[in-house]
Amino acid sequence: MCLFTHLGEACTAEKDITCYKLVYPGDRWNMPVNVFKGTVMDFLYKVGETYDEPEFRSTPVFDRKGNGGDVYKGFHSYRTLGEAVSWAVKWTIILKCVIPAGSRYFYDPNKTQYCSDKLKIVAWRQPFMRPRRWSTEQRTDADAIKAFNMYN
Repeated sequence: MCLFTHLGEACTAEKDITCYKLVYPGDRWNMPVNVFKGTVMDFLYKVGETYDEPEFRSTPVFDRKGNGGDVYKGFHSYRTLGEAVSWAVKWTIILKCVIPAGSRYFYDPNKTQYCSDKLKIVAWRQPFMRPRRWSTEQRTDADAIKAFNMYN
């Protein structure tokens, strides 16, 4: 996954920025139920943890015409919950995240997505299961069984 941006240099977050990330439940790959797996790069996430991308570049890779550039390394996320839900499929989980103040980030021209050097995972929710509420608690085996039975 990459983010196309028109920015020549990364922005610095002046305050915490709330964002949303799509992931898969880790138990689908025989991992603990409280682990979530990234949809593209297979990165593993846990609620309450803050992650850092050491290979984040503060300048994008521009095309030959100078129309914009791509950002490959970093934590990709959506600006709004609605945007995340619009890309979700029935077995994905949405993580509510924060790009911490002081972090470096890019956004796309439509301002619907971010790519940042740091990301803190705040809560999770399954958008297509009831109740649709945020949880900061660890997922349980019962949650995993309920999700498995619903989608299989």
